[in-house]
Amino acid sequence: NIFYKKQNRRNNKNYDDDYNPRFRKQRKKVCLLCSDKNFELDYKNPEQLKKFINDKGGIDMLKANIGWSTEANNFEAGRASAKKAVVDLVQTKVAFLYTSSDNDVKKVLEGAKEELGTAPIIGCTSSGGIIVPDGYISSENGFVGIMAIGDPDTTVGVAGSSKQKDARETGRLLAKEAMEKAGKTVAPVYFYMVASPAEEEDYLKGIEDVIGRVPFFGGSAADNTVSGDWSIFTNDKVFSDGCAVAFFYTDKPMANVYTGAYHETTNSGVITKIEGKRTLVEIDGEPAVKKYAKWTGKKLKDLEGANLLAETVTAPLGVKDRLGDLVAIRHPMFANEDLSMNIGNNLAENTAIIQMEATVDELIDGAEKVAIQLEEKLPGEAGAYLFIHCGGRRLAIDNRISEVADKVKKVVGDTPFIMVFTFGEYGNTDHNGNTCGGLMLSDTAFCKWREGKKPQPQNKYSCTKENYIDGEVTVCKLVNNKEGATMKNLIGREWKDSSNGVTIEVVNPATQELIDTVPNVTEEDVDTAVKVAMEEQKKWEEVSIY
Repeated sequence: NIFYKKQNRRNNKNYDDDYNPRFRKQRKKVCLLCSDKNFELDYKNPEQLKKFINDKGGIDMLKANIGWSTEANNFEAGRASAKKAVVDLVQTKVAFLYTSSDNDVKKVLEGAKEELGTAPIIGCTSSGGIIVPDGYISSENGFVGIMAIGDPDTTVGVAGSSKQKDARETGRLLAKEAMEKAGKTVAPVYFYMVASPAEEEDYLKGIEDVIGRVPFFGGSAADNTVSGDWSIFTNDKVFSDGCAVAFFYTDKPMANVYTGAYHETTNSGVITKIEGKRTLVEIDGEPAVKKYAKWTGKKLKDLEGANLLAETVTAPLGVKDRLGDLVAIRHPMFANEDLSMNIGNNLAENTAIIQMEATVDELIDGAEKVAIQLEEKLPGEAGAYLFIHCGGRRLAIDNRISEVADKVKKVVGDTPFIMVFTFGEYGNTDHNGNTCGGLMLSDTAFCKWREGKKPQPQNKYSCTKENYIDGEVTVCKLVNNKEGATMKNLIGREWKDSSNGVTIEVVNPATQELIDTVPNVTEEDVDTAVKVAMEEQKKWEEVSIY
């Protein structure tokens, strides 16, 4: 993708001097991918050209970077993370930002925006730490992690707000604002949501009131001690009770695997009484805590009035979807004195509830297994991963969290990823729509290419794959011409190849189909053509019109 901008400043006027060899030396190379007027590129050097295209992300390709910092200065931590995250991105379309509840989030945002500019930012506080390709990141100074995504064919609209009249109405307002920010009047292809723990389902309902059922993924803001110190943020807003969304308009597929990675026990019953939406009072007509104690073999006196968050991570409850494809985990949070229990997500009376279980080893292994499932589900090569895992699981895994990092890294390789720890996870399952749960894994992959696969031009001239740089398609691709160009230059009444034997493949940008192959004209070719034309002109001058 190398073009030339020619300028002649005689009489302070600019004009195109493509065909005037006297001014050819004044041409300035301009990269249309990054608008860099000072770059130097030897387009005859295949290795340098390959590196340039890969560095700039290629044409029509999603690319992502990860930046992180544990710098004590919050502004510098945000700035340094963002600087790493935007390296080589043609244009940042969205930045997922996660930080500790111990950080000054406003200062972090100020620093990040120094590098991100007006790029949309969305994120929340993560419980305890984050995982990136460098491993598990956490410190006494807090932490900042950013995943920035660039893609010429993607538009992202971000909107966030503290809760207004009610959660559902807030969801409606956010959906309308996100479409407006993206400059769209239609539903997105998919969306990311982050909300405060408590009314996630109601925010989702409000959003779906506006856009219908569109696949989503995300998680609820978290802190380190479950004390309500979490934050949600966008470019210019920071709040603790509310919701934010990022609407994606793109031709690149997304895949999401949403699961608890627990296994069912034989213990199940029917929810016979709830209070509000999240207080489980009775199972099969029996006090919920008493029933839970029987199922798990725990002593009732140890559960009464107790905080159940850590106690129930390896033995939570679950509710099945209508087709039985998903068991959404329901995390018991607190046992009340009346033997009811507070649950992390909504419940419904006269529906079944199941006791689930998993060992700590299985929780660790689950991260790898779900990442593998995501790889298998993805229709093509991944350009980035966003892993949203429950903070409760992280607490149970404790000092073995580095094992999770190693297992995930083994699956995704060098592809950029970030893992955050939330107090509620959201995802999408086939035929069952969007769901919210706790103690869940919501793993999302963003495809690098349209339709998930690298564009492979339908070459009617039988060019081999070796003619392409790693099989990647750009608008104009320089290749070594060993057998002669399909089209040739007309110089002095003869059809000739380019003097350097290099050709340019012209590709339809809409379909990626190869249109034709043409010579890559050199300065020597132009000089020869002009010289011959001038000689022929002298002959024509002597020809009579009669």
